[in-house]
Amino acid sequence: MEFLILTNVRTDAALKAEWSEFDLSAAIWTVPLDKLKDRKHRSEPMRIPLSPRAVAIVQEMAAVRSSSFVFPSKASDKPFSNMALLTVIRRMNATDDNNWTDPVQGKPIVPHGFRTSLRAWAEEVGRFPHATIEEAMGHAVGNAIERAYRRTDVLELRRELMNAWAAYCEPNPESKIIKSRPMSPLVIK
Repeated sequence: MEFLILTNVRTDAALKAEWSEFDLSAAIWTVPLDKLKDRKHRSEPMRIPLSPRAVAIVQEMAAVRSSSFVFPSKASDKPFSNMALLTVIRRMNATDDNNWTDPVQGKPIVPHGFRTSLRAWAEEVGRFPHATIEEAMGHAVGNAIERAYRRTDVLELRRELMNAWAAYCEPNPESKIIKSRPMSPLVIK
């Protein structure tokens, strides 16, 4: 879940991440076109700049590597299913008095909603340029004429965005941390 939040990709792309897609020395994850929902407006894979914490998560997973997938299911020749993260949220809601619900709609949060969180934060708090945010969202940037002249994926600007987002998401050690009771280990079947 943390990796998904820190990379701002769609759930399917994160769960299907493979080791061969990562260049940890450059802190870049290159998501192939066939794993992108937005492949209609792309001609090349999407490069995702990785924050130091996102790199650390991948390195932690490398220590227990059992598959070509970074996040393998119990049947290690397959990735986690999309239900894996929904199950985590359901368990969080079942054990946490605060409940992980959308305060506006009153419905349980969903993994895709973290993309909405980054989008709002980047515009309102981070004050990042619209094109940088849209590129980080994997959306087509500009109209057809603007796209014809666009020759960059603003990787370094997106790196600044993702590092700022990671810093924002990092728990503040000086804040009051409320601990919930321990959960039983997650077993995905």
